[in-house]
Amino acid sequence: MRICRLAIAGFRGVLQAELRLQGHSVLVGPNNVGKTTVIEALALLFGRERLVRELTEHDFFGSAPDHASRIMIVATLSDFEADDPTAHREWFGMERGVAKWLDAAGALHPARNDPAWKLAVQIGLGARFNLDTLEAETLRFFVDDDSDIGDPFDDETVVRPVRGKALQETGFFLVSATRTWDRWISFTSELFRKVIAATGEVPAAAVRAERGRLWNPAERLEAADGISGIVDNINRELTHFMSASPELQLRLTSTDSAGVLQAVVPHFKHGPDRRCPRRDRARVWHLSKACCYSCSSALPAKSGRSASFSASKSRSFTSRHPSKSVS
Repeated sequence: MRICRLAIAGFRGVLQAELRLQGHSVLVGPNNVGKTTVIEALALLFGRERLVRELTEHDFFGSAPDHASRIMIVATLSDFEADDPTAHREWFGMERGVAKWLDAAGALHPARNDPAWKLAVQIGLGARFNLDTLEAETLRFFVDDDSDIGDPFDDETVVRPVRGKALQETGFFLVSATRTWDRWISFTSELFRKVIAATGEVPAAAVRAERGRLWNPAERLEAADGISGIVDNINRELTHFMSASPELQLRLTSTDSAGVLQAVVPHFKHGPDRRCPRRDRARVWHLSKACCYSCSSALPAKSGRSASFSASKSRSFTSRHPSKSVS
């Protein structure tokens, strides 16, 4: 079994992209062209969420998802043993995937009109950001028609979940390496602090201004609907223990200068509206059992620079949410 095609939409810097995968190849390219996006899209799709940091607003294209924003990742799997759907009941059958047939050009057909065509199935992962709970929700499902998937979160959409046992047949491992972009430009970095100290340009005025803003925010978290009642109860209890009757306040940091500096996270602006914090990590991938990936395709929504990706059984290579999976 192998992945022969991967489609990504609305995920990080990729608005819409499709990668065709053939043979063995390697994902190569400079920083910020989408290598990690491809790798972590696969990890999410194949049930390895714990190997990927929790999904946030920044994982949705544009970094500001609304109720209609969706991440969609769809993979086409082929090369099933004997090309016999009845031999792969975790993938095909009632409440499972629809058997399709892949020709040499990569097109899918509902019936096998040529004995050279390969058995294939499509699976997808959809994600949305809940603006009320501030959490990302995901669904993993079989795809009947990738040209008309619809919204898997719509109550009227019939979703057939991909079972965990099927995903176990696509085993691969992700081993952490050392690159952490969010720390090398950070006041938690000793080297960065030494550089600042050497120049004598500690941004004291800006820190004091930010500290003052945090002390007295325009919108107070403790006054928000849904939490104000809890805070009021806590304040009443505090009057029994402390004569000064302090009031509970919720702030984003400890609100001292050190807390403000430690909370600073570097963001990199892409275009007029999109800003992303850098929290990438280089990793080494090992693929095993049924997995092999390949491609030689551009990521059109990134930068126009081409990239290719590969891996094979027993080969390793370098690359760099709470999940509501239905399984």
